[in-house]
Amino acid sequence: MSRRFHVAQARPNFCVAACVVMIERWRGIAGAYSENRQYVLHEDLHVEGFVPLRAAEHALAPAEYLGWLDVDNPMALLLVIDQVMGGAWALVSCVSNAWEGLFDVHRLTSPHGSLAGGAFYHAVLVVAADDRSIALLDPWHGPEGQPIALSHEDFASAWTGETILIHRDTDAE
Repeated sequence: MSRRFHVAQARPNFCVAACVVMIERWRGIAGAYSENRQYVLHEDLHVEGFVPLRAAEHALAPAEYLGWLDVDNPMALLLVIDQVMGGAWALVSCVSNAWEGLFDVHRLTSPHGSLAGGAFYHAVLVVAADDRSIALLDPWHGPEGQPIALSHEDFASAWTGETILIHRDTDAE
């Protein structure tokens, strides 16, 4: 399944770059397997050392930046779930401290240590969904245990609402 597309982020602040590399792998783009690709993307997209999620939209074209959806509106999450169930992936941001707490039960580890002590936001990919759960690829953690399944409620508790929808077929739109 989607685990074969997983890439661990090369550095603590490379989550967006690693997610872009995973999307390129999913799309079958040559050269997307190189760790060096994360460095190139980070250099091209960063603002003061961090890559805002919005900056990845151009690198992911065709992609649709939905902005900051209202996480208090259940329809926002249903929109993302519906798109992912239809074959899209969603690049989303989460609040790092809340995100870290969700993975204590999964016993996932990272060579970068605790996510809670780093950047305020963290990017992950929603790669599958059904009526009860969401499957995601998290570049902070290694390939073991990926994709990670979370209930809709657990995902929503850490999701900021910031979302980019990505389609596999680069000729779509």
